[in-house]
Amino acid sequence: MRHLVLLLSVVGLLMLSACGGEKKKQAEADDAMTQKETEAMESIVDHIEELYETIAKHPERSLKPFACHTWWDAVEAVEERDAQLEEIGFFNEDLWTQMQDSNPDEFEVRDLQFEELDVEEGTALVDFVLWSPIQTVHQKFRLCQEEGEWRVHDIIRIYEYDGDESHDDLLEEMTHYLAEPFEEFEEEDDEEEAPQDLDRGFRVNCQGENPGISDFAGSYLAYMIDADDDCMEGVILYRDLHQAMKRQEKGLPLADGETLTIDERNGYLIYEKNEDGYLDRLEMCFWNEADGKHKLFAENRWAFSSGKPIIGQYDGLSFYRYDNATKMMAPYYMDGLDVGSGTRTYTLPRTGKDIVVTMWNDNGTTSQETLKWDGHGFSLR
Repeated sequence: MRHLVLLLSVVGLLMLSACGGEKKKQAEADDAMTQKETEAMESIVDHIEELYETIAKHPERSLKPFACHTWWDAVEAVEERDAQLEEIGFFNEDLWTQMQDSNPDEFEVRDLQFEELDVEEGTALVDFVLWSPIQTVHQKFRLCQEEGEWRVHDIIRIYEYDGDESHDDLLEEMTHYLAEPFEEFEEEDDEEEAPQDLDRGFRVNCQGENPGISDFAGSYLAYMIDADDDCMEGVILYRDLHQAMKRQEKGLPLADGETLTIDERNGYLIYEKNEDGYLDRLEMCFWNEADGKHKLFAENRWAFSSGKPIIGQYDGLSFYRYDNATKMMAPYYMDGLDVGSGTRTYTLPRTGKDIVVTMWNDNGTTSQETLKWDGHGFSLR
């Protein structure tokens, strides 16, 4: 019996020793995996920061090392297809920064978080905010390991409106775009750009017989948001103004950096959004025409940085003519009136009827002219 007890004790000790060895091996494996994940995270962060450092400071350098072959194959195929179109195709902005015009010389990657990381499979998903003096962009990168390096495999853009979040998966959208028959795409594009669609205009909703500036602005914003839904950047300012109008109507405070003035008596509205030294300004007003049958509505949209106009893709002065009888409003083009210059901005009248034109000269000075209202349109004086 004594020998049996001794034997069982020895066996127990051996089992405990083996179990302790397995736990030690597992702990070492866990430590090794943690070390690999830490190194992978550091490498991915460095990769993203280097990407935007290159875009900002060295635009002449190739970005090929920053993304995988699958990504670049799709981009090149889309660019080749876009080259066959007379109008803007899939890419109407920088795919890395969402900038419509030239990129600034400063970017900062903020609030970067890892949502997924699989070191063994070589995949990762990171969420971050890309800050610049011009705009702030929220997006995600899906990354993969290729040739021993972490590279971008897909970009997911994130938009927020009215508290709801939407996503655009660029690789998925490029795949769908390339799969669409080219003839069908051209026909749809022609239909969207057809002049008769623009001339048809839209109805102005109002409570009484005579619409006010809030009626014009609300109907115009609804029309623009619906018409330009595929072009998110162009719509964002309209959506921001629409939301600000609703908040102001309910007596709620506006978002930080926003100001909104609605002067119903003078038929004038101005909305400004200031963020990181970048100012968006949107004015609206209307005139009663001399024939008593029409009203002329104007939208004046400009972006400024450090007090100077940037002249972005969506900036400019545009007119719409309202028919009192039908309550319809459609784009109105004035012959001989230059409203799309890259060196001038406009100020709509809150009082009076004339539009002030500001010329921004190359030497840093400004000068002004006046567009005089004549009851139907304007003449330069």
